[in-house]
Amino acid sequence: MEYELLLRALSNCLHMPLLVLNEQFALCKHYNALETDFGYDYQTLFTDLEKNAKKHALITGKLNELLLLYAFNDHYFIFGPFRCNLTDRNVLYKYLDALNMPLAQYELTYTQLAALPIYCLEDIRDIIYLINYFFTGETADQLANCNFQQLTRTTHLLNKERRTLLTQAPLSYAQIYQHEKKLLTCIQKNEPKQLSKLIQAISWSKLGHTLGPDLLRAQKDYLIVLLEKVTHLAIANQLPPSESKHLQNVFITEIELCTTTAQL
Repeated sequence: MEYELLLRALSNCLHMPLLVLNEQFALCKHYNALETDFGYDYQTLFTDLEKNAKKHALITGKLNELLLLYAFNDHYFIFGPFRCNLTDRNVLYKYLDALNMPLAQYELTYTQLAALPIYCLEDIRDIIYLINYFFTGETADQLANCNFQQLTRTTHLLNKERRTLLTQAPLSYAQIYQHEKKLLTCIQKNEPKQLSKLIQAISWSKLGHTLGPDLLRAQKDYLIVLLEKVTHLAIANQLPPSESKHLQNVFITEIELCTTTAQL
């Protein structure tokens, strides 16, 4: 009873999901469980762990989420899933594209991933230290090796690069206006190839920093504004207003269904 109370307290203090499986890998208990299912094959995970004569492991899931596995006596313990980085919607959607996941699952997957608890690498190191002490009474640092040190250095470099990208100079509104003028001129002159080149040349990340924090939403809004201007241009050049507005609504619907920059 005392052991179970301590285990539950550990899960609560860490704000981390904890699953307890028996020898047949059937779920015995769970604490702080999330209403998410990433389809883990726990039996395979722990079998691979024991093949390597290890009692615990930190593993990465297919969406870069993390699980901490621990084999103790005749039970298996799973802490997680949790994260060590922020979830970027645009990057995730591109990854899901590559996995050929149904479009309808994108937003649900993002919501589930974003709901996972998040810890920096140093926190994860401390958590593993604490859990190992809980099960074994040993105080040895389980991650004091070159691999973890290399991972820490790499993470610091990535964070530095991320800060650089976030502070890059946004496009000025004058630059955005000049780009729009070039696009409309291509349409007036009936130059579809040049128009395509100009669209491909748009710096979407800089544009997002100018127009709003949600990059995908900023892209959609910008294209809808352009579409409105193109529609007025079409009407001014004798395309019937009813047909112009109909086409505008068709394209707006297509824009709103897009979930990645590539689709836009």
